[in-house]
Amino acid sequence: MSLSAPSASACKSIRIHRTIRLGIVGCGHILRSIYSPILSNLGEQIRVTELCDSRPPALAEAQKAFPDAGTHRDLSCLLETGRVDALMILVSETAMASTAAPALRAGHPIFLEKPPVVSEQELDALLEAERNEPGTLYLAFNRRHTPLFQSYENSRMEGLRVVQGKMSRRERPIPGFPYTAIHLLDAVHHFSGQAFAEGEIIYGPEGHWRIHGNLSGGAEVKLEVVADGAEHCENIIFHHIDSHQELHFPNPESDCVSGRWVLARSGQPSELRESSAEDPLENMGYAACLRNFLDTLSLPSLPPSRLEEIRPTIRLMEAMASRRSRRFRFGV
Repeated sequence: MSLSAPSASACKSIRIHRTIRLGIVGCGHILRSIYSPILSNLGEQIRVTELCDSRPPALAEAQKAFPDAGTHRDLSCLLETGRVDALMILVSETAMASTAAPALRAGHPIFLEKPPVVSEQELDALLEAERNEPGTLYLAFNRRHTPLFQSYENSRMEGLRVVQGKMSRRERPIPGFPYTAIHLLDAVHHFSGQAFAEGEIIYGPEGHWRIHGNLSGGAEVKLEVVADGAEHCENIIFHHIDSHQELHFPNPESDCVSGRWVLARSGQPSELRESSAEDPLENMGYAACLRNFLDTLSLPSLPPSRLEEIRPTIRLMEAMASRRSRRFRFGV
C-alpha cells in the first residue's frame, strides 16, 4: 500500500467567513488541557461560537474559556444554529465515528481527534459517509506535525531496512491503551511513507504488546507498547543501509520533554537536534496541527482526509484491543 497524492477531483469546495466560526463538540479534558490554550492564541483568525456536550458541568467549565459561545446538549441543536463554519470533534474514542457522521451531513469541515474510529467496521461506515456527504474530515494526528521532525521527509535516507519503536506509559488503563498506541503506529506509517504489510502481534504479559512484521517496502518492523511500564517514552529508530535516525517524541511527562532527533552514520552520532520552544503544545505538534487545519480552510478546495490509508493502522489497533496474539496481513 503506497501513500499517493489525492486526485483533484476528490476535493470538496467550501466557503468560509474571514473569521472562522468554530463549533466544539466534546468539552472534556482534551479541550481544557490542549485546545483551549491554543485557540486563545489564534486571535481574530477563529472564534468559538458554539459548544456542545451532554454533561452540564463540562459545558459550564468550557464556557469559562469561551464566554460568548452558545451551549448545547445535543449536536443537532448546535447544527441548527447556522452559526458555525467548521467543527472540532473532541469526544471519547468510542463516540468519535458516530459523532462525525451526522456532522458530515451538515456540510462542515471537521477537525477530528484520533483515533477517528476504533474498528474497521466504523472505518467503512465513516468512509461511506465521507464519500456521500458534503462535509470534509481532517484527521488530527498531531505527531505528524511535530515541528522538530518537519524536515525529516526532505532528509530521508534511502535503503530503509529496519524500524524499531517503543511507547511506554506509567499507570495507564490497559483496555483503552491501544487508542493511545495509535500515535506510534501512525508515526511509523507517516514518517516511513509506507503502510504495514504483514506480521504478528504478541500480547503478554498483561498490558504489554510486541508487533513484529514488515512494511510494504520490505523493511522489518519491531515495536513495543507498554501500558503500565517503568518509564514514559515514545521513540522510533529508522535503520538505513549505513545510517539511522532516532525520533524521540516530545512529552512533558517523559525524560525527553522537548523531543530529540539523532542522525547517525556508521554507528556514530553525526547530528543532534532538539527543540528550543518552551511551549509543550507547540513541541508536541498540537498547535501546528490545528493551524494546518485552519490553513486548509482558506484553500479553494479542501483536500480529502485520506481516511482509507489508515486502514492497516486501525486494524492493528483493533487487534491490540482484543488483547490476544494474532497474525496480520494486508494487501500490498
